[in-house]
Amino acid sequence: MPWQLVQLHPPVWFVCFHRTSPTWWVQRLPLGRWKHVNCFGFIPGQKTWVFYDYALDGSQIAVVPDSQPSWVDAHMQHFMRDARVLEYATPADGRGFWQPIAVCVSEVSAMIGSKSRALRAGRFLRDLLREGATIYQREPDYDAGHESPPIGQSGDGERRGGERTDP
Repeated sequence: MPWQLVQLHPPVWFVCFHRTSPTWWVQRLPLGRWKHVNCFGFIPGQKTWVFYDYALDGSQIAVVPDSQPSWVDAHMQHFMRDARVLEYATPADGRGFWQPIAVCVSEVSAMIGSKSRALRAGRFLRDLLREGATIYQREPDYDAGHESPPIGQSGDGERRGGERTDP
């Protein structure tokens, strides 16, 4: 019997958009509001969490069993701290596009199966919203000094002062 690779994907990914980057020189580039993207998801059949963080100096992939809640919480807090988090359902075909440039946006896009060809995080965020993602958590409002609503409580199109907020 030939060996066969079994691919297991989380049915839902949580994609985290950060205003800061772990790479010092990326901070200085005029990339817009979002400087870094990472993601995590839960594989129900294996009762396992997968955390993925691409960086130019080395990627980190953590596979954490759900039976270790303190580890899961620590990873979630690290990934979601000061981030806008989108909830994204893995497409049925689960295949993204290959990109010739490896940056956090293209690597996360391929990992979650998005059809986005974006290279900048702001464009990737808009593409995911067009693909059906929803806002799971908003980042703290740095301009007004307010914190994010409770996790899972903020949805796309939330209104403040009569104006629709931008993604």
